[in-house]
Amino acid sequence: MTLRAIDPAPFRARYAGPASEVGERPELQWLKIAKLRIDPRYQREIGRRGGDNIVAIAPAFKWAKFAPVVVAPIDGGLFAIIDGQHRTTAAALRGFESVPCVIIQVDGAEQADAFVAINANVTAMSPLQLHAARLAAGNSDAADLTEVCREAGVTICRYPVPANKMKPGETLAVGMLQSVLAKFGREVLITALCCITKTRRGNPGMIRKQIVQAVCAVLEAESTWLADRNRLIFAMQTFDFAAQFSAAAAKSIDAGETVSALLVEAIAAHLDGKVETAPPAAAPPAPAAAKSPAATATPPAAPKPATSPKPASNGRPSGPLSISREEVSCNGLRIRVVPRAALLLQALAKAQPQCVGDEWLIQKIWSVRPNNAGELLDQLVRDLDGLKKLGLEVRTQRGIGRQLVEIPR
Repeated sequence: MTLRAIDPAPFRARYAGPASEVGERPELQWLKIAKLRIDPRYQREIGRRGGDNIVAIAPAFKWAKFAPVVVAPIDGGLFAIIDGQHRTTAAALRGFESVPCVIIQVDGAEQADAFVAINANVTAMSPLQLHAARLAAGNSDAADLTEVCREAGVTICRYPVPANKMKPGETLAVGMLQSVLAKFGREVLITALCCITKTRRGNPGMIRKQIVQAVCAVLEAESTWLADRNRLIFAMQTFDFAAQFSAAAAKSIDAGETVSALLVEAIAAHLDGKVETAPPAAAPPAPAAAKSPAATATPPAAPKPATSPKPASNGRPSGPLSISREEVSCNGLRIRVVPRAALLLQALAKAQPQCVGDEWLIQKIWSVRPNNAGELLDQLVRDLDGLKKLGLEVRTQRGIGRQLVEIPR
């Protein structure tokens, strides 16, 4: 590793030369916290966010992370804090009596001017730089995300790169990836990222918030698709992320829906029927019964003629139920439904015979949980009056959940 030296040369052409008096050199001293004061004329009150910072700093307090407090002498042997009241308060909360201080010789007006300069001229750390710093510090969350990205062929850029100049697998969305990893888990995120990086020449520039969240939401709802990652990636080869993202962004304006929600529908519709779920394990054969003369002599029973299936006692539909993106069929009858209604029915059918709640359904159908989740589901249910023609209905039990059942005949 090569360490960089301080080099002002690149900035000399932009610097016009001395323009201000530099004032007296500051002193470095450890000062008693009891001698430090806050000037309300320019210092802010410690609000909720400031209080949260103090409570967060105190338990993890280390002098290596403590920048010297900038203070100025005032009457009575006291010092006004110009920068550092939050970290000083955290030090006091930990029980320390003194803190390192930089003492500058300025009057009241210059104190306020210094406060503005220190707090306004701060070079903010970007999420990319923070991730790199946390990784170098051995942060476990940053290390986990880096390993997930490595397995999925994703590179987190160190500096901003325009989307049209990104290489396959490059992304700036480190904060989003960290939150998605925490929400959906390692397996779902790796598979979702592979669906992007290992299809259509890597889909450069497409590792973005709405796309990754949408793919993860679909895979969480259809967890059986995770069983064969290669088959899933093959099925996604014909999905154009760039075109679908542009279409969802345009449609969201008129439809009043989020881009992520529209992408969830598009991805689920694309994969529906392309990815086969693993067949249920066959039941082991029953042990052969000991043969007896009577059993040997009994001829096999003649096959019964086909009849309509009888209603099931557990609330399941009695006939073969098929749900596609735009159609539901049962007992040879079909009705047309909107895609979200189809997703709702698929979720309910998989949950049979148990009732499931609104929060569970929203999590399975959408990538977000709107405040009016119950109203949205009720609207979908009201739009499914055609289910009654199939002998089915969605029953709602307030406080318990919803269930897809057969209407008693």
